[in-house]
Amino acid sequence: MSTELSPSQVVGRALEFFNEAFRPFVVESLRQVFADRWFAAARNGPNFVAGADTEISEVQMLDGRFQVSVDEDPLLWDTRVIIHLVLAHWQRVFSPRVPALVRSFLFHMKEIRNQWAHQNSFTWQDAYRAIDLVELILKYIGSDQIAEYAAILRRQVLFTYAQQEMNHLQHQQRLASLVLNGVHSDVEVSLNFNPSHHQDNVGALAGQQARSQQVSTPPPFPSSSVGTPYYRHHLHGDIEMHDS
Repeated sequence: MSTELSPSQVVGRALEFFNEAFRPFVVESLRQVFADRWFAAARNGPNFVAGADTEISEVQMLDGRFQVSVDEDPLLWDTRVIIHLVLAHWQRVFSPRVPALVRSFLFHMKEIRNQWAHQNSFTWQDAYRAIDLVELILKYIGSDQIAEYAAILRRQVLFTYAQQEMNHLQHQQRLASLVLNGVHSDVEVSLNFNPSHHQDNVGALAGQQARSQQVSTPPPFPSSSVGTPYYRHHLHGDIEMHDS
């Protein structure tokens, strides 16, 4: 059974890949630093001191700007919670494990997640950027298997996006050909037709058509030679794309 994905659904799938890979990575990283007090550290933020009698709060603050509720079950952590935990504990826990570039990527991921959560519209270009970014981040944390799933989806999105761009370029080529052949002038004259100036319009049109014949028309844009994608992804069923 095949699954048709819109650009927004591709972004949602990218976030699923991100969450699936990052949940165990975050838990493991916190355990390495805080041992069995890792969950207390997760809830209390970067100022938590392992071994101290610190009260566990239900809500964690980061620079007083926003609140994030950290559930006891990591499987319930969404993208917002995961990114918050990584950024909150970056200096002590995560900076020794991943390059600083990942931290910049996470800010971009947070923006993508916010747009998706608010049901903003996405183009195929947006979808490609999202899944490409997730694939790259997952490679940095060593989640190669899920990164490969993301790569399969990225290639499928690239195929759809390339087809869309090819169609757009062919449309632009046809418009350029019409303009060079004087059709655009015909449209302008018909829209602005005035009986009292009919003879002047006809004369102007004849002159433009004569001049246009002296301009060589560029060769037609080559048709797409892109074939059917050779890969299929059976993790969630075959993936097919359609425009939103």
